[in-house]
Amino acid sequence: MESPNDFSMKCVQHNELDILNELSQKIVNRADQYNRDRVQKENADANRQWASNASLLENLRENLVQLQQQWDQLESILQELEVKSNLLLEKDRGLDLVVHSRDQTEAKKHIVENLLEDKSALGQLNTKANALAKTLIKALREQKLLPQSLEEKLTHLNDINVR
Repeated sequence: MESPNDFSMKCVQHNELDILNELSQKIVNRADQYNRDRVQKENADANRQWASNASLLENLRENLVQLQQQWDQLESILQELEVKSNLLLEKDRGLDLVVHSRDQTEAKKHIVENLLEDKSALGQLNTKANALAKTLIKALREQKLLPQSLEEKLTHLNDINVR
């Protein structure tokens, strides 16, 4: 979605193009045939270049908005992973596997199964985060931006998952 500031910048830029077109037309009206053709050609080139640049900038803006949304989604997933990983580690540390009866064995078995299910869910979330992070890293590299911060978070995420 376009902000009011984006719209006003486009209006200013378009007004400048309109002024160029008006001045070119005044020159064309007063020029001889050779200069008239030259001015018309240069003006047409300027208009094509302006349209091309405007389209390029709009595409870049849309790409950056999409990257921002993906980045926000990744941040959310990473926070969720961090919290759930820490909870799982706490549950794991608090688990006492010493049993004295058949009932305790069944109860401990159930607890371990729940821990394994939680670990599996974390693995799926980790896979999703890795895929999204790799997509973002690739996009950042294509934009000639530095993805080191994201790569560090990805390494940290994978270190947590190994635990």
